[in-house]
Amino acid sequence: TMGEVIPPRQSSPKKRTLVVYSGPTSLDRSIGKNDVYLANFDYFIEHGIECDGLGGTDQPRAAGSQSQQQQQSNLEYVIVLTQPVADEYTSSNGLITQKQYQCGSNAKITVLVREDRCYDMESLLLVSRTFDVPHDY
Repeated sequence: TMGEVIPPRQSSPKKRTLVVYSGPTSLDRSIGKNDVYLANFDYFIEHGIECDGLGGTDQPRAAGSQSQQQQQSNLEYVIVLTQPVADEYTSSNGLITQKQYQCGSNAKITVLVREDRCYDMESLLLVSRTFDVPHDY
């Protein structure tokens, strides 16, 4: 109606960005497209996870050092894997472990283990049961 006052919109707290990667099912590169899936996953870990969040920098820095901006990233990574793949990538010399060490506390990387069924849908189900997506992201 004319003349109606529209109250200013309440600013809500900035929500975080959740990046979910449903990783390879098997480490056996000779089965199906596993070689491609594993190569893509390795690339994502090396180049897709930014230590300083969106718009951050992947410039080399001392492991565990704080970013110059000293701000908490609103970006969180969830990688969903089967148990054998999770064991390999989170071992003491695994790529995820190396990335976590490189980023220190700046990048939040969570690994969830899924059953070997329904690939993406199983990952979506697991993430939705683990995180409060509508409220936090």
